[in-house]
Amino acid sequence: MGKIRASLAAVIDSEEVNSTYYRIAKYLLKNNYIVNHVSIDDVANNCYCAKSTVSRFARQIGYDNYYELNQDLYVSTTKSQDKYDRYLLEDFKDTKDLFFNDLINSIIKSKDSVTESSVNKLVLLINKYEEIGIFGNLQSQTIAQKFQNDMGLSRKIMTSSLLPEHQKTYIKEADNNTLVIIISFSGDYFRHFIHHNFSIKQRPYFVLITCNEKMKDAKYYDDVIFLACNDNYAARAHIISFYLNLVAIEYAKKLKSAIK
Repeated sequence: MGKIRASLAAVIDSEEVNSTYYRIAKYLLKNNYIVNHVSIDDVANNCYCAKSTVSRFARQIGYDNYYELNQDLYVSTTKSQDKYDRYLLEDFKDTKDLFFNDLINSIIKSKDSVTESSVNKLVLLINKYEEIGIFGNLQSQTIAQKFQNDMGLSRKIMTSSLLPEHQKTYIKEADNNTLVIIISFSGDYFRHFIHHNFSIKQRPYFVLITCNEKMKDAKYYDDVIFLACNDNYAARAHIISFYLNLVAIEYAKKLKSAIK
């Protein structure tokens, strides 16, 4: 359900601040808590555009119409409302201590699952493939783009995109000469974010990096890299980011040795 929020955030990041699409995306995100009461007329009036423009906007980010977009945003917002509940304590010190304790405990738990073999597995795949895409949803996509930049320092070019529709197009057009790395804490990227037909013969090589142990044997991925992690807001994004930092370091190390 994060597809809609990722799409709207991508529009805000890529459009000029005075553009109509920027205004629409900002209005929907700002009013997502009442979005089930926001009609297409409300959006058009508040964003100074025609209803047909709002409909085009919905299609541009992958929806058949505004109603479908509206419903997806409402469900996504409803499911995300309790994200911070664990940390909503009255005293700031209590909040800070709980947050950092969760993070530290998760790092300790994850240390053993970040093995040399798990790091080298991805390093070897990245070295093998010339064409590589790396994608995720919201926080996961931020991690993907950071890794994309880190690997660029070692002259390994990867494709990434904030827009779910662009991710979907890349995956759909990729063939068996392509490595596709998916970052998904829960592992449900293809179930709730990007719908994809895995029956195609010339499919890319799929790797999932996840914190969900239940996804270790997911049949539609060619490799699954599981990172043990406590299930809380403080931990998951950092653990995957730490793992990818080590992958980037090991890749740079091997590149340097090869140059010598």
